[in-house]
Amino acid sequence: MSIRQMTAMLVMTLIAAALIGCAGYAPEEIHYGTDQCDYCKMTIADKSFGSELITQKGKVLKYDSIECLAAADMVFANKSQDVHSRWVTDFGQPGQFLDANKAWIVLAERQKSPMGIGLVAVSTEESATKLIDDVGGRIVTWGEIKGNRDSGLETGEQQLTLWSKSCRTGQSIRHSEFSRHIAGVLVAVCLVIGSKSTVATVITVQPGGAIQSVSEALSLAMPGDTVRVESGTYLEANLRVVKPMTLIGNDWPVVNAAGRGPIFEVTAANVVISGFELRGVPVSFVKEHAAILLSETENCEVRDNRFVDNFFAVYLAHSKRCRVIRNSIVGSATALTSAGNGVHMWYCRDIAVQDNQIHGQRDGIYLEFVKHSTISGNDSSDNLRYGLHFMFSDSCRYEKNRFARNGAGVAVMYTSQVDMLGNSFEDSWGGASYGLLLKDIRDSRVRGNAITRNSVGIYLEGSDRIVISGNQFHANGWAIKIMANCVGSKVIANDFIDNSFQVATNSRQSFSEFDGNYWSTYHGYDLDRDGYGDMPYRPVSLYSLIVESEPATMVLIRSLLVDLLNLAERIMPTLTPEALADAKPRMKPVS
Repeated sequence: MSIRQMTAMLVMTLIAAALIGCAGYAPEEIHYGTDQCDYCKMTIADKSFGSELITQKGKVLKYDSIECLAAADMVFANKSQDVHSRWVTDFGQPGQFLDANKAWIVLAERQKSPMGIGLVAVSTEESATKLIDDVGGRIVTWGEIKGNRDSGLETGEQQLTLWSKSCRTGQSIRHSEFSRHIAGVLVAVCLVIGSKSTVATVITVQPGGAIQSVSEALSLAMPGDTVRVESGTYLEANLRVVKPMTLIGNDWPVVNAAGRGPIFEVTAANVVISGFELRGVPVSFVKEHAAILLSETENCEVRDNRFVDNFFAVYLAHSKRCRVIRNSIVGSATALTSAGNGVHMWYCRDIAVQDNQIHGQRDGIYLEFVKHSTISGNDSSDNLRYGLHFMFSDSCRYEKNRFARNGAGVAVMYTSQVDMLGNSFEDSWGGASYGLLLKDIRDSRVRGNAITRNSVGIYLEGSDRIVISGNQFHANGWAIKIMANCVGSKVIANDFIDNSFQVATNSRQSFSEFDGNYWSTYHGYDLDRDGYGDMPYRPVSLYSLIVESEPATMVLIRSLLVDLLNLAERIMPTLTPEALADAKPRMKPVS
């Protein structure tokens, strides 16, 4: 080959490389219901909100919402990593991507996104204006979403939370305070002038009776009255309860919305609803229709009702000191995009959700911006996504609940001071399923739980100072997956029995402590007979590290080759994390 030919080939190669380097990257198709969000680890389900980030090297990262895309973008910026492009879904054309820098993004008041804050993208200013007319809100820029320091805003998820509070609650809070002020003046006037005393009465609703509809009874009722509804079927919707009262169903009267809207909308304090079968609340992509909505109220109780095939069963917003107890909630949801939650709480405090049976919803129980509340004694099973879903809900407690066969298990995210006590997490299987997912939470306790037959028993990421004690991990794929960005957590006095992998991590370093646990795979000895092994136990096996990097090697599990690998690593540990070890493994189970 001549020098001229070699030179020509070299020039052609350089031109081809330049053309490839200049080629624009394009977003990839998202497999909804299968792909996992690269930020929050939730399954990407809603075609109206999928988002993507493409790096300068062409790697495509997928997200379930604009909120997660923005948070991930901030992480890239903090690490000085270059981003090629950002893509969001056109809300008006699900599945159609828009360049995030060119899209019109609305922070909606009455349109939830998968992460709950309500960021929605459309292609034109006209579409954005129409969306605001329909659901309220305002247009925001991509710089605001990221919390651009130059604009004087705070950054990251904290800013997203602040937007949600100010845009969704600012006006309503001011209106509520004004209303309470006026109400106080009126009460004072009545006390001075003297008011006519009233006696609470019972208003009976029954087919063929003097009053045959619940709506008529509500219009006649005075504060403190009881509306008693006899057995029968009542085709009614949009029933507004604006006075303190008790609504009692006798022999399970059925109130069927028949697809026309929500059933009870409660805006008065001190309301009790009990003994009804409520059904037929339709799916809505604009409003979150519920069989019972408690809005800006307090001291209400929803007890001993049956909820059948409703979009949302019980929805609490801006409410406090309410109880949801002993209800049966059964949905028939088949797709995340057309399913609501069983019990949904938003900006609430001092709520008790007790002894309910919840099945077939999107999330069994959902909390967002909730404080000082208790979830206890519930059975939340066979739901499409999470049996229980916490977000931004500090100082809450859930105990003695059963969560079984839920699509993704239970998730506690962006939260602090949570107690998780005496619960059962069962049978959550799948590539993105966990008995318990802990993401970016702090100063919380996981104690006395039974974690059985899950793909991953507990998954911890970005979670600090978590105490995991007195739990039993049995027959899980991975008992615990703990990422290296978890700091100061303690795993003590637990039983790890017959799990395929006891512990997995993504680093050779560990900033968490394991101590005094029982491991069914520990083969040490106890010469001083103090009940603890004389040799430390390293729960991360060499094979688990291989599986983390090459998932296809899972087919070799329980093979002779794997046994030999793990034996060699125990004899001469070189690859497994030295810092992740239990110095005092128990010889017998704790429980």
